[in-house]
Amino acid sequence: MSVKRRRRTVSRYRFVPDVGTLFEYKSGKYRLTSWLKERTSPISGDWLESVIYDAQQRVGPDHKKLVFCRREEATYVSGVGVTGCIAPIEEIRVTGNILDHGWTREMVDDERRCALALVGQIVF
Repeated sequence: MSVKRRRRTVSRYRFVPDVGTLFEYKSGKYRLTSWLKERTSPISGDWLESVIYDAQQRVGPDHKKLVFCRREEATYVSGVGVTGCIAPIEEIRVTGNILDHGWTREMVDDERRCALALVGQIVF
């Protein structure tokens, strides 16, 4: 008899930066604003979810269908700078924290609440 183990999220095995982290990705500099993961296809039989899933664009550097998620589930991050970006966590280089540049802890907490309010929303 085989024992099924609970599936762990990828993020538990590596560092996932928090909202307000400053990072570099490709040639740009960004401030982390939210976390994302690849969206799974909907359960068969739910026709509305299937239509929405089929209509969703593929975004990011890997051209995948993404959904906002909690920090511990993330495989991608979004950032804001001169432009915006969606980047795989493994490809970013952390350079600092916005707290070192005049932001208060309350401002970062507000940004985190905004990121958590997006959890479950799909990226179109």
